[in-house]
Amino acid sequence: MPPNLLGDFLQPALPGSGGLGVLPAARGAGVASHGLRALTAWALNEIGFHRLELDHPTHNHASCRVATKSGYLLEGTKRSAAVMTTAGTTCTCMPASVEWADECFWLIDAERLTFKPGSHDPFDGRPL
Repeated sequence: MPPNLLGDFLQPALPGSGGLGVLPAARGAGVASHGLRALTAWALNEIGFHRLELDHPTHNHASCRVATKSGYLLEGTKRSAAVMTTAGTTCTCMPASVEWADECFWLIDAERLTFKPGSHDPFDGRPL
């Protein structure tokens, strides 16, 4: 049997984290919420993560709505946790001039998940 490359790479005992972005033309159509719910169900049920974490700059109110609609709970605010670019987005590199921003910190775990892979999205009825 071939090795499970994805399972060998991921560490389900540790919290999973990630980010998402939506092109301006697709914003407001539920794309981010649907995608996050599908990814969350897959990561918790199929991969076996116990907990997933999500963070975003506090000024990004659309991301707050996505997290809430996807079943995540607000844990708190991480102060000066993100380096901001001149475009107002976070980055992982260190630009020449640094501007720090606070981030909202969200979580969901297997006990709080209310939707399963193969089920339908509770908000828009599309398959997950």
